[in-house]
Amino acid sequence: MYSFFRMVFIFLGVWIVAASLNGFLCGICLLLEDRKMDDLFTVAILFSFVFSLPFVALVGLITFIANVTGKNGFKLFQVTLASTFICASIAAIFFLIIFRREFGNMTYPMSMSIIVAGMAGVFSFRNKIKFNEQAA
Repeated sequence: MYSFFRMVFIFLGVWIVAASLNGFLCGICLLLEDRKMDDLFTVAILFSFVFSLPFVALVGLITFIANVTGKNGFKLFQVTLASTFICASIAAIFFLIIFRREFGNMTYPMSMSIIVAGMAGVFSFRNKIKFNEQAA
């Protein structure tokens, strides 16, 4: 079983990777739409960090609860991956509903980048999440 602090540091890393990647992908989408902003990538990454925090905290909490109840190794990674996909999909739906008028044609690619970035963040820490794998 992982300690609470180890889980916090793992999901801090997941959050940094996922939010940075999402901000970068959203910045590219906004560039393709010809948005005229000076600090386009900075604003996209900043908003990505702010709006993704509750979802990453929820995935971290779900993973910690699964770990406390006895899941470890690959099973823990599966729980983390499934909860990440569900939370990222919910975040993408919220993004579509809230920002549809603001971003126009780029709303759908930007919402897909939420899911891609969330999954990439978890996959980048898969070895840390599966660390306590025991032979079955």
